[in-house]
Amino acid sequence: MGTTVEVFDGNCGRKTVIKALRVSDDALSLEVQTDCAFVGKLAAAIGSNLTKMDVAKPFNQNIIYKKVGEVMSSCVPCVVPAAIVKALWTESGMALKKDAKIQFTT
Repeated sequence: MGTTVEVFDGNCGRKTVIKALRVSDDALSLEVQTDCAFVGKLAAAIGSNLTKMDVAKPFNQNIIYKKVGEVMSSCVPCVVPAAIVKALWTESGMALKKDAKIQFTT
């Protein structure tokens, strides 16, 4: 079944659908569908086959965030990288399947 996350960015209006699937105890599959060229480049750089250890590493060693620094340097406020990590962590059993939210208040 896997974990599917939809991200609608209020800043740019782009939509991204992230699908994470646990293939085995240690292997994860990642699929990213997006109408954003930057996120598309990020997804290609990350690849579709990951291990649980790939995504469990700290920020400075985590493959997702390392690739963000390489291919998405101009989209600093983008929430998609965090959503990718959340989907992969959830699918691997390291995070709860609960919504995350950023909400501005006056």
